[in-house]
Amino acid sequence: MNRFILLLLIPTFCYANTSNIFKSSCGGVPYSIESFCRVNNLKDDQDKLDILVCSKQILSIGDEKLDLSKSTGFVERMNQKGEKLKMMNFVFYGASCKNDRIILSASGGCNSCGEMFKTFNLSGKEVKEKSSTVDLEPMQDIIPNLY
Repeated sequence: MNRFILLLLIPTFCYANTSNIFKSSCGGVPYSIESFCRVNNLKDDQDKLDILVCSKQILSIGDEKLDLSKSTGFVERMNQKGEKLKMMNFVFYGASCKNDRIILSASGGCNSCGEMFKTFNLSGKEVKEKSSTVDLEPMQDIIPNLY
């Protein structure tokens, strides 16, 4: 019976997303972003080809945990084997600290999909920026080892 259960779990482990944790601090407050992604293996005839296939990204600031994937939405795409994959519509790839605020940047993965920016205060609350431009320098790579 134990062997049967193990055989059922093996596909789950083989196809599970890789968890990658980015850690930094802003204004003396530590924060982290955990990304659950896998290398992109989408069929070539779809958009989102230039981003990782991520199922979730979680921003932790102090005691606050924010599911970033809820703000990006999801899309379904097909991998090279013809299997459907549910992935984040935008993937956060960069983080910056400016004036005691954490700025995250995300890409939609195609030439016309644009970028998304989210700004958070050090209490973990999203801040709506009034400016149409965001100073992104210096950005740190959130998930560099999967590119």
